[in-house]
Amino acid sequence: MEFRSRFHDCGSISGDDIASLEQEINAWTKRCRKSVNEEVDMRRRLEQAYDSLRDGVAILMNKVERLEAENKALKAQFQRAAEEADKRLYPRLDDDAVHVQEERSAPNTKYPGSIEVMHFDSLDPEIMPK
Repeated sequence: MEFRSRFHDCGSISGDDIASLEQEINAWTKRCRKSVNEEVDMRRRLEQAYDSLRDGVAILMNKVERLEAENKALKAQFQRAAEEADKRLYPRLDDDAVHVQEERSAPNTKYPGSIEVMHFDSLDPEIMPK
């Protein structure tokens, strides 16, 4: 309306031109408002989705922490059970027997996973009798 009163006295713009321009401006304004409303609605939906996702992640993190705690407790329980089983299955050995047992169970560093066999090299000419 202000547009009409401002240019009404101009001779070059007719009243029909002004009405047409007002209609065009109103149509653009309506489209812009609709677009802004759509953007606001989309932003609201995105914020809701983000909140939902954040809540879901928090729930999952709580479950992970609980499972990790349960896993740790089960490992400790298993370790205690294994130690108790060892105590029941193997009587206490004296220090010498433990030392011998440790030597026998020492890993083979030359050929991992195999048993090292000591033998004489019969192909060595210095060792072989003539």
